[in-house]
Amino acid sequence: MREQGGDLTAAGHPGGGAVFTVRLPADVGKALRLP
Repeated sequence: MREQGGDLTAAGHPGGGAVFTVRLPADVGKALRLP
């Protein structure tokens, strides 16, 4: 997903992860929220 590097970068910042999670399927989003 290097084409969406902006989204991946945003996910690394507080709050940005929420935006990135919304763009992904629910299952994937939950996986990203896991520690």
